[in-house]
Amino acid sequence: MASALAAGLFVEACGGEMSLERADGSDAGAPPQAPPSEAAFDSGMIAAYGPSGIGVSFFSYDTASGFVPLGGLAYGPWQSNACGEISFDSHRNLYLTCTNFGSEPSSRVLEFASGATDGSEPIRVITGPSIASSYLIGSAVDSKGNVYVAVNSGPAGGEVVVFGPSSDSTPIHTIQGPDTQLFLPNNIAIDANYNVYVGTDEIPVVEFAPGADGDAVPTQLIGNQSGCAGTEGVALDSAGHIYINAELSSSVVPDGGFPPYSIVVFANDGIERTISGPATGMNELLTTAVDGTGRIFVGNYYGPDGGTGVYVFGAGASGDVPPEATLSTVSGLAVAVAP
Repeated sequence: MASALAAGLFVEACGGEMSLERADGSDAGAPPQAPPSEAAFDSGMIAAYGPSGIGVSFFSYDTASGFVPLGGLAYGPWQSNACGEISFDSHRNLYLTCTNFGSEPSSRVLEFASGATDGSEPIRVITGPSIASSYLIGSAVDSKGNVYVAVNSGPAGGEVVVFGPSSDSTPIHTIQGPDTQLFLPNNIAIDANYNVYVGTDEIPVVEFAPGADGDAVPTQLIGNQSGCAGTEGVALDSAGHIYINAELSSSVVPDGGFPPYSIVVFANDGIERTISGPATGMNELLTTAVDGTGRIFVGNYYGPDGGTGVYVFGAGASGDVPPEATLSTVSGLAVAVAP
């Protein structure tokens, strides 16, 4: 992930008040979630990605038992890749967003069927001229099966390329241009109304209306007040709260200093709460996920002892609090929770 770090993971956000009123883009035609089979991933399963061919490790988690290993998914062809995000669709198929730094770049998004295990082949490989030679960090899937890919390149420094449910190489939309304010986009989240939330290197979250295409003007810039800069990691919960990874600006820190990386939670009336301070152990966060109970899982790339792993904070956690649990046996590059 050295290139990702150079691209601007050391960022700062956020202070000030803001409003989160959204455009009405509801669509009643979304397909229903497929019922899980015995081989399907369980709802609430935690997935964490490790580099250098380790692949994806699966865990269950609850407060009493902690993390319990559930197996893994390794796939040889990705071993020379840097994979920046894991995401799930409504059927719990897993998507791994990968950049190939080899002599012949072939960056792509790999889709694996729910329940895939070591050696399973992807059921779809999304690549093509629009993303094959670009640096990819994140992707997300809406309830229709459209796949949104954050591309860290392009005329304005970045773009979001959207592929249809059955498309492998031809986008159905490309959000790109100076009006988009997509400078080095990274993680992506899609809400139930198909609004698109993109973390960037300059603005914590850039929101677009459903079906946005071309040089689209964002419907709002979230967290872009009081000297806030960009973020790395954005997630949503079922109540519409927006979670970002951030480093709080001095306007939020009384002594003018900069705390370790933080989690900032936005609600309709602005910043609802932050999780920040030395007790959290968070030094550099790359991804964020929220489960159905409101627990927050973050990929902590460098812990206080120089290690890496997944940190868990309980629902409603706020302030300088220690994590509820940590998982140090995996990389903190990417973490996701199956819906």
